[in-house]
Amino acid sequence: MTVTTITDAELVPKDYASDQEVRWCPGCGDYAILKAVQKALAELGASRERTVFVSGIGCAARFPYYLSTYGFHTIHGRAPAIATGIKLANPELDVWVVTGDGDGLSIGGNHMLHVLRRNVDLQIILFNNEIYGLTKGQYSPTSRRGTRSPSTPQGSVEYPVSACAFALGAGARFVARAVDTQQPDVVALLKRAHAHRGASFVEVFQNCVVFNDGVFDHFTAKDVAPDTQLHVEHGKPLVFGQNQQRGLRLTPGTLALEVVPVGDAGVPLRDILVHDETNRALAQLLVALEPPAFPVALGVLYCNPATSYERELYAQARAAGFGREPADLGALLGREGTWNRSNHPTAAAFRYDPATNGWERIADLPAPRHHMPLAVAGDTLYAVGGLSGQSFIPERTLWAYREDVNRWETRAPLPVPRGASGAAAVGGRLVVVGGWGAGRRLVDSTAIYDPAANRWRNAAPIPTPRDHLAAAAIAGIVYAIGGRPLDPDRNYDVVEAYDPATDRWTTKAPMPSRRGGLAAAVLDGGIHTVGGETRRAVFANHEVYDPVTDRWSVAPALPAGRHGLGAATLAGTLYVIGGGPAAGFAQTDAVAAFRP
Repeated sequence: MTVTTITDAELVPKDYASDQEVRWCPGCGDYAILKAVQKALAELGASRERTVFVSGIGCAARFPYYLSTYGFHTIHGRAPAIATGIKLANPELDVWVVTGDGDGLSIGGNHMLHVLRRNVDLQIILFNNEIYGLTKGQYSPTSRRGTRSPSTPQGSVEYPVSACAFALGAGARFVARAVDTQQPDVVALLKRAHAHRGASFVEVFQNCVVFNDGVFDHFTAKDVAPDTQLHVEHGKPLVFGQNQQRGLRLTPGTLALEVVPVGDAGVPLRDILVHDETNRALAQLLVALEPPAFPVALGVLYCNPATSYERELYAQARAAGFGREPADLGALLGREGTWNRSNHPTAAAFRYDPATNGWERIADLPAPRHHMPLAVAGDTLYAVGGLSGQSFIPERTLWAYREDVNRWETRAPLPVPRGASGAAAVGGRLVVVGGWGAGRRLVDSTAIYDPAANRWRNAAPIPTPRDHLAAAAIAGIVYAIGGRPLDPDRNYDVVEAYDPATDRWTTKAPMPSRRGGLAAAVLDGGIHTVGGETRRAVFANHEVYDPVTDRWSVAPALPAGRHGLGAATLAGTLYVIGGGPAAGFAQTDAVAAFRP
């Protein structure tokens, strides 16, 4: 038997094709772009096992299936965010993003903006056919005024987005344009984009033969292309036409471009603008050119490299000591002015980053609190009620953390004061259950907070009033788990489920163990409950509830028992934070992580 080894340098375009049937409409411009990408990869000698294509949703999003590289077919508009995560996790990978005008500039516009301004080292190819093809022809962000479609039957009245103008405005360091059928130019631009270290944005005008056929014919058709296309090249005059007989110059006394004849009957070539791809102002003028008054500028419009995001991030992490030793939460929490290790409450707040295994202090709470549940509704963290002082006074406060400005803001107060309650979020609303209130009496009312209206309303009361319970939400249902009737030696195993849609409570299978002072978090479709206490002991129990089967199972216990702890999940990991390692007011800075 003879074994032949093919190196990356010997690969040809067909070696980058997968075994999947290519399923686009006959005549679709995507075929041409796929061919150009495969050719560019072969000419680059790209390593297939170190190359990743990431797409969102749309016709173009099938791209990863058709390449014999790694690939992710992700969710609508989020390809830039997922590609950023891939690049940060392994900067040695060669990561490409494939998107369309709808996917990349509508639902994904914010993600596109941030990946460009951050300058993450990705190659981004945006297929622009000025229509939503996959969903049968609705107008898109780049559709021109007057476009008739199922969603604009009388013609669109909106002004379109210019993809390259958007990229420049977002701070992109590399911006280029091509036409799908001009294979040599597309291949050359993809190779230039690959050579650029940072976010490279390439817009490809791509014809949709079914829903927007011929939309670019006014400048791509062979009979008009010489007079309607300007192929820019760094250091070369900006001339076009069948015989390069026309050119661009700045209109005297203005900052506007004009088309002028070149040569004996016109302007000397020396007066024609010379393309400088490092000049952002010139690039902004070029992307705005449109027929019939001007040609469409194609090629590398702007290239002015800067250090890429992931390189700067890793350099910063190394300078901060990332990877040298585990982060010491105890040292952070125990430093002067940060943490009070008595039974006095604190206002200190901290944020943990699993990527760096590091903690940082954020803005303090408006006032010290303890026995205060936290919940995330939408993208906002809320701190709900809680107890103040050493006298355990229940409070009505609701605070929302604004991460963008590192500030806690006051929201509408709870209908009644309560602490040691449970809180979870369903449908963007907070649901608060149980706890103790004024006069140290159990609170049975269920309170629901609507962030949009900044209002509370009361809902069906909890069947078994209790404090020191845990709450978690999954599939639109809030589960109130465990707790006690103000007495640590009378813990409950009760599990009750509240459905906001019907405003009804139902009883579920009880916990395997009776616990109060526990924590709960959702992971992989189950509710994980950890810790707890009696008056004289603490629990290391870790039990998991499956809402689908209404059954409990026992999972690996905590390394050590604790109560009054916090629990949260992130990226498939359950984090158990702080709490008390002994009954009473003992405190720990321990953080444990569990991965199923």
